[in-house]
Amino acid sequence: MTRTLFSIFLLIPAVFSASSTIHKLSSFVNTVATPIPGVLDGSKIYLSSRDKAAYLGRITLTTQGASKTLLNLLNDFDDAGLPKGWTVNSDLTIATTNSEGLTKNLTGELLFVTPTMAKDPNFLVVPARSAMTLDRSTAKDTTIVFLAAHAQNADGVPDYAGFNHIRVENIAQPPGTTLSFYRYLPNDNYQDVTNLDTIQRRIFSNPLSYFVDGTMQSTFFTQIDPLQFSQSSVWFRGVGGFKLNVSDSYVDTSAIQTGAVTVTGMSNNQLGSVNSNVNFMSAGDNRMGTSGYVVTTELFGDSQLGLQLKGQGTLSSTVQVNGTTIGKQEAQNWPASSLQLMPSNAFIGIYYTQYFNTDNGPITTAVPSTASPAPSASSSAAPNPSSTTNNPGNPSSVSTTSSYQSTSPSVETTTKFASTSFIMLSVIATLLHNALNV
Repeated sequence: MTRTLFSIFLLIPAVFSASSTIHKLSSFVNTVATPIPGVLDGSKIYLSSRDKAAYLGRITLTTQGASKTLLNLLNDFDDAGLPKGWTVNSDLTIATTNSEGLTKNLTGELLFVTPTMAKDPNFLVVPARSAMTLDRSTAKDTTIVFLAAHAQNADGVPDYAGFNHIRVENIAQPPGTTLSFYRYLPNDNYQDVTNLDTIQRRIFSNPLSYFVDGTMQSTFFTQIDPLQFSQSSVWFRGVGGFKLNVSDSYVDTSAIQTGAVTVTGMSNNQLGSVNSNVNFMSAGDNRMGTSGYVVTTELFGDSQLGLQLKGQGTLSSTVQVNGTTIGKQEAQNWPASSLQLMPSNAFIGIYYTQYFNTDNGPITTAVPSTASPAPSASSSAAPNPSSTTNNPGNPSSVSTTSSYQSTSPSVETTTKFASTSFIMLSVIATLLHNALNV
């Protein structure tokens, strides 16, 4: 009985969480119409490909008595310049007149989204080809699957760059909007932010919540550096309005210079793994703030990824991760000057790292005047600011609840201790005097 109930429990996600899937064109070598398994009635199909038009024109999809070539599917756009896709049923078949040798060299991919996604007018599929501006400023809810088309020409890019490039930049996000990027492909829980599977797929979020010295804080970043992905797909959720640019351009991320002092962004793996650096813009010395990262990994075997966060002077934090890591956080109560990512070898696997840095203003230390009386035990230093607006080198504002923990004792603290000790000695002397005169 227990085994039966356990089996039913395992089947529940499969029944209620249908998932989008990707199929490579190189796997469909049959010249006769062949069913594509796992297609649900009411699904929608999209194509991402840079294969030659002649080859795509020889591949035919058929469903419900209607047929369409992949070339027709690729070139069918709506008024906004987005692919329309094609609604299909479980009877979908595919056939090709290309030779088997030619088919095995095709690099395109078919994306199938579930009937739930197909019915959602705010669920978009965007192949990253050339550059496109997505303006969803008036939208309340948006889900996007970004698809990378295999890059045939690798001229001018390093060997470790790979062939799939998705670049998202110029993200305009007003306060009140939440943005998230996710790995893999979405399932039917894509709108449920509390679903465990959805949480484990998230690799980037703004606002970002993290722990500093055991205290949870949440920061909304107005500056998001360009995000570069080397996978064939990544998906995105926006709750509220936003605007962004997406393209298939490649920019080497082994050296990133942040665009502001208070900032967030990502440093992710490329096809090959190389030492990478994020250099944070500085507002000057002796500043308060926070810094850190959230890292998710799928590393091969004994491969490791080292992450070293450096601050002013000797401040530093080094962490080693291996295997599968989901949303591991590292946060410090000081602003960073750099973050270095150090893979143990050239091909360690996949990693996504969201970095962040905040500047909360100059460090303030209260120094009592020698002409004034010593402060009483109840006095306290002026509170540190918890937010900043228009910091030097950082025109953007940040809302945060962090506070700076100074490692150096202040003069005021020493004075308080001396004053308290004097009071205690006076009390003891009085008690002894009274005792002797009893």
